[in-house]
Amino acid sequence: MSLHERAQQGFSSASSYDTHRPSYPPKIVSALLEHLDLANALNARILDVGAGTGKFTALLAAREEDFEIVAVEPHAQMRAELEKKALQRVEVIDSNVMNLVQLWEDEKREKVDGVVAAQKTVSDIRSYLSLESRHIVHSQEILAEQSCKCLEDNAPADWTPTTKWETKMKAVIWEQQDEKARFRHSEWQKVFDERLKTTPWTIPAADPLFSLPLGHESEEFVYWLTKDAIWDRFHTLSMIAVMEGEQLEATKLRVYEAMNDEDAVANEKGELPLHGKTVIYWTSAIPGAPLVNGG
Repeated sequence: MSLHERAQQGFSSASSYDTHRPSYPPKIVSALLEHLDLANALNARILDVGAGTGKFTALLAAREEDFEIVAVEPHAQMRAELEKKALQRVEVIDSNVMNLVQLWEDEKREKVDGVVAAQKTVSDIRSYLSLESRHIVHSQEILAEQSCKCLEDNAPADWTPTTKWETKMKAVIWEQQDEKARFRHSEWQKVFDERLKTTPWTIPAADPLFSLPLGHESEEFVYWLTKDAIWDRFHTLSMIAVMEGEQLEATKLRVYEAMNDEDAVANEKGELPLHGKTVIYWTSAIPGAPLVNGG
């Protein structure tokens, strides 16, 4: 499975992505590891699928548990940024999710104790479900989403922005449509809902990969950026990053107009408050051979 063309082009400026995208709140990272039984699990092996520039990978590598991490990233520029960080106990691999089973078999790798999938799209999740995960996963799998109500590519329709100017920013995002389903479309949830609706006579029910329903937790946050920094952040969104010429200039003008709204109140440093939420989901792999294979 090749990398999506929009992702290939939209994330080509990986250094800008790494500089301007927000990190994950430490509290929610700790909560996530607690749910996965990986907190205080010394030297646990973690597979970070679609690690990007290592925003989430770096937080795991900095933990006192001294995790052994395999970070998988198919995008060359994103992977290069991750490799520049030279994170301790992190092995960086050029691969996508559908090639992982073969990779593990060819290299006779040990199973991992947890799988991390941060900021994934619905197509990525469908790939995970079709992955023969028992060949790789020993215990847990998670999905983590960093979601800013106004600026993130993954701001769902049912999230109400805190301010009027953030509402205008959200409108700009939602006007950019393509064939790629993102977190904000909430299509990813249907992947799991479909498995919950299966019957004992269907293949998914006879071959369960993980426990359902998913565990769920979230935490809201606020961070402050100047208007220029907000635009730099906004410009890292894949559907904005691919714009050129008049379209890009028109979008930039709308963003700055929103930031000049009467309720966009800056602090003494000229920074505006951005309201967001980190959402985490987790599940446990089901041990044993799948029933469709005679288990």
